[in-house]
Amino acid sequence: MIEEDGFCPRTGAKLSQSAHYTENGKQRVAVADAFGVSGTDEGELTKGAVRSSKVALFNYFRRCHQEHCDDNKTLYRKTALVLNRLKKAATGSQHKDLFIWYALQLRLYRRGFSVEWMHTHSALRCPHCHSPLKYTKTESDIIEGYCLSNCTNEKENKIEDIRQIIADLYNNAFDEPITSEQILQFKRD
Repeated sequence: MIEEDGFCPRTGAKLSQSAHYTENGKQRVAVADAFGVSGTDEGELTKGAVRSSKVALFNYFRRCHQEHCDDNKTLYRKTALVLNRLKKAATGSQHKDLFIWYALQLRLYRRGFSVEWMHTHSALRCPHCHSPLKYTKTESDIIEGYCLSNCTNEKENKIEDIRQIIADLYNNAFDEPITSEQILQFKRD
């Protein structure tokens, strides 16, 4: 994940608030914490990434969960197993953190875990160029999301594309078919 949701893509370490400007642009420092990131890993400069390791996603999940709820070993064991299956099943752009995150949320939700809080720790982005989305509401109260950089030169709602990628990833990983219409509603509190 990047920008406000960014974390170290290798370890999942939280990133500092202050930025450093390097030849690679604005970067932040990975900060050691109680979620498996040791002091020897502290200080790595990163912007975050659109694709992170399984360990990084797990550490990010655990840290975010504990902002909202108490420690839950059962949930963490299930999360590790689900992340393993999703990472193995992902192909092409499905490897992006955004799609793994929402497929993980869907699987945990369908297994009875309370995961609504996960929406607050990821921002939807264009599935083609990873730019932020601009949201509009139709006359029938449907929220649509459009790529801010208009990378495909067509003004088209990207939310359905995102739902389809998540549904495809979910179907690749699990023997529990799902359609894009059944994907949890996307929102950010």
